[in-house]
Amino acid sequence: HHLSTAELAAEWTLELIEPEDRAEVMGGRPAYFMLGGLPSWLLDEAAAEEKEDGDDAAAELARSREYHFIALMPAGSKLPEEKTDRDYPFREQGVEAPSTPDRLRLRIPWVRGGLTLPYDFQIWYVNGQADEVVARWGPLTVDANAPEDPQEEEQGESNIEEGDVDGIAAALAPQLGMPVEAVAAMLRAQITNRGGGEGEGEGEGEGEGEGEGEGEG
Repeated sequence: HHLSTAELAAEWTLELIEPEDRAEVMGGRPAYFMLGGLPSWLLDEAAAEEKEDGDDAAAELARSREYHFIALMPAGSKLPEEKTDRDYPFREQGVEAPSTPDRLRLRIPWVRGGLTLPYDFQIWYVNGQADEVVARWGPLTVDANAPEDPQEEEQGESNIEEGDVDGIAAALAPQLGMPVEAVAAMLRAQITNRGGGEGEGEGEGEGEGEGEGEGEG
């Protein structure tokens, strides 16, 4: 009997590690999590390669591990694309400081626009390659928004990628009472304003990063 994906993940755990106290998790701030109970054939690259040859659910997970992510899901979400942020435990390519299963970062969105506090999120473990929800945890209750800091607000938009825009826009539009296209356009503008996420806040830190050849040539 091959175990199904859900059975494989039945013992996996997700623990809030920072802030340590759940009451301090706030809208508009990041929170950090740790995955536990994952098998060695996910945690260890060599073991994953050995596992990949099978045709069962475990082999599929081992093959797709760098596409796995944990996702912050608004209450009532049905599909992974409704996530507001995500982080990848096993992705190393093209990442400056790769996350690890011991420390994953999710930015909690501001709870506003018709949503009331306390607000419950779920966290899902998703195999992004198969678009399959492997495990769900929650609720993660947010009791308060962080004190507003307009400057931080501009820089702190969660690290959304082009491909996520439509899904996020679809989830936000009803809350904002705006057409999806308008929300998508807003998000796209934010992504382009950030100049690809490098160098937060244009006029800042001119004197830094000179000799690093950043954005010069």
